[in-house]
Amino acid sequence: MKRRAVLIILGIVVLASGSPSVAEVEAENAAVEASTLFEVVAELDHSLNEIAQLLERLVKNQHAEILLRRIDLGVRRLAPLEDELRRAERRVIDSKSDIHRFETMIADVEDAISEEVLEGVDPAESGNRRMKEEVERELRVRIEELESLERRAQDLEIDLADGRREIEVLDDVLKNALESVTDR
Repeated sequence: MKRRAVLIILGIVVLASGSPSVAEVEAENAAVEASTLFEVVAELDHSLNEIAQLLERLVKNQHAEILLRRIDLGVRRLAPLEDELRRAERRVIDSKSDIHRFETMIADVEDAISEEVLEGVDPAESGNRRMKEEVERELRVRIEELESLERRAQDLEIDLADGRREIEVLDDVLKNALESVTDR
């Protein structure tokens, strides 16, 4: 019994010395858990905000990459048009030269016909009239070809101007996109 009395006294001393009760310990643990939980939630919130910012930058970077690809594609589309325009311009120059040559030939044949008439020779017999008709026919063909080439060159210039404007617009959009990525 003595032993039991010692344990009871020891229990009373422990209780009297201000030891926390089980309820107090549980309340303190709950408070610690709540503050720890609050810290964890705050860290998660911060992490999620960082992830959102990274995803936003990623989307902007992808947008910029798409714009770069569109600009590259636009430039690649313009190259064949520029080549075709150069060829058309060379052909226009060649056609104008041919037309000038035919006009000179017609003038020479007309001079020859005039001389024949003055000399009393029938131009139909000398073949100069027939030659003049053939050269005039060829001249008309060349003039039609020249007109067609000039229309095609104009169309190509318009297409190139449109393509260049589109590239300029895309370039401006790309610059803005890159500025918004670097602003963050």
